[in-house]
Amino acid sequence: MPAALNYCLFDEIRQSILDKKNGELNEAHDQGFQVCLFKTLDLLVDSKLKEEDIVSLLQKHFDLRRSEVENLIRTAKNRS
Repeated sequence: MPAALNYCLFDEIRQSILDKKNGELNEAHDQGFQVCLFKTLDLLVDSKLKEEDIVSLLQKHFDLRRSEVENLIRTAKNRS
């Protein structure tokens, strides 16, 4: 097998492995983000804060749209 072809095949395999690992890392990050968000949300809903303050905090620190935050709060209240 010519050296250039061998290198090309090695490079494709290497890239495939890197892509798979990156996908796994992204998935782990997303799962961690969701766990953090849900724990924070439960804590805030159980607190004495007004709902408007909770909405502002979650929008600011988790970069969520107002409608997303409102849906999450409603779901958290139903869980507790």
